[in-house]
This record gives sequence, C-alpha cells and structure tokens, in this order.
Amino acid sequence: MNAVGDGIETGITGLTTEEMQTAATFEAWDFSDIWGIYEGSGYPYLKGFNNDILIVPEGGNKVYDGQPASIAYHVMSDNPDVDCTGAKTRLTGALARSTENPQNVGEYTLLRHTLHSPHYQISFKRGVTYTITQRTLTIEAIDDTITYGQTPVLAYRIMPGDLIDGDVLTGTLYVDNLEIGEHAITQGTLTAGENYFIIFIDGMLTILDNEVDIEKMLVNRQMLTAYPNPTSGQLIINNEQIIINNIQVFDLNGKLVLQPTTNSFDISHLPNGTYMIKVNNETIKIVKN
Repeated sequence: MNAVGDGIETGITGLTTEEMQTAATFEAWDFSDIWGIYEGSGYPYLKGFNNDILIVPEGGNKVYDGQPASIAYHVMSDNPDVDCTGAKTRLTGALARSTENPQNVGEYTLLRHTLHSPHYQISFKRGVTYTITQRTLTIEAIDDTITYGQTPVLAYRIMPGDLIDGDVLTGTLYVDNLEIGEHAITQGTLTAGENYFIIFIDGMLTILDNEVDIEKMLVNRQMLTAYPNPTSGQLIINNEQIIINNIQVFDLNGKLVLQPTTNSFDISHLPNGTYMIKVNNETIKIVKN
C-alpha cells in the first residue's frame, strides 16, 4: 500500500516526487474535468479553484561571451482564465543556475530558486538546461629575424574580437633552440583558459650568423634610441642614418599592441607599464606612465 503519514504501520511507503507529479499514479482521478497536473513539474490541483500556472525556463546554448547563462522563462496555464502575460508581472524573485560562476563554459540546470507569488498555484518545469560552449580564439605567431646571440621577442597577434574584454592570455610561446637557422614558433604554454578553444598558427624564427654583419649591427644598435623615455604619450624613434622598415610595439606578455607606420607615434591609449619596441631587428625597452 502507498500512503503518506507518520504512523507506525508496516508495509507503507511514501510516494516519490516523480510519482506525485505523474497523473498515472492517481488512476481513479478525473484529469479531464476535475483535476489538473503538469506532468513532471507539479502536483495535482483542482481545476477552477486555483490560478494554476507553469513556469517554463527557457533553456538553450550560446558561445562563451563572458556573460552568465540566461535565466529567462515564460508562463503557461491550462486554465483559460489565467492571463499568462499578466501572471509573469505578478511573480517576484528569480530563477537560479545550478553552479557558481555561470558565465563560464559548462551546462547549467535552471532552478526555481526564489520565484513565487501568493496569487497563483505554481508548478515548475524541471530539468531544463542552458549550455555555454567554448569560444574559438585564433592566435598567430609573428615571424621574427634576429642575429645569433640576440633574444627573440616571441610575439603573437590575436584576431580582433576573439578575446573577451577582461580575459587574458598566460604562458609563453616556444622555439626548440636558438641556433643559427630557421625554427618554428609554436604555442608552447600559451593559454586563455578553459573558456577558449585555441587555433594556433605557427610562426618562423630566423637566426642569422652574427659574424656576417656584426660591425654594422653594433653601429645600428648605438644609433637607435626612443625618446622621451619614460613617456606619457608621444614617442619618437631616432632613425639617424638608419632606414626603418618596420616598427612593432609589444607588451611584456609578447602581445602585439601597436604597429606604427611612422617613427613618431602616440601610445597614450595604452595602459601604463613597460613595452618592448622592435625596430627592424633591434629591440628597445620603453616605459609608459
């Protein structure tokens, strides 16, 4: 025998929540005219006596964007006298997600939480989920040419719009050795965390024999300066007797943040800190304050 109570009779078992929310459990009940039930979401109720409504969470999925999983919902009712749109405005509280940090990649079950109203008999559709999937992040290593004995920058660029504001990359790129020749620049330990799927495009590090042009290299290094340093904005690369082919500005993580087209340029929009400026194959350290 199935029953609910606190007596001491043996052979009596209580109904489970699933059974209590299933019409088939109540075989002799009239669910056509007298009783109503939202299968799997609520308990039987008398039609005509309650303003019965069903809260249906709006599940779905999206690509990671730094924002929490949606907790939207809509209202349904078997009672034709219930204004579902109006009923939603009379509810207070909110749904909740089953996990902390609901902005991260994962599957979240939507819960009723504090959503309630004294005006309605509320049933809630359980088991609805919202899924956040990984965001694709394309990173390309920047080809570099140095002379043997120099330290490579091992820089990279990120495709615009791929990295969400506030998220950062950690780790470094990798080359297998620093001997004369060509070496692939690979992803190494560079990562943006579990919210991203990284597509990495290898670069090439070319290391030249330093005995070929060592004297010219030393002369160029002495002539190459950046001023004022430190600077709060404007920066000038001294190009006296040097033909500048390329200027690139990197932060200390190796990220390319600026690629000026002239030897005089403004960095006031960059955060304060230390930057590496690569001019041709030489590197200058500057401070932005």
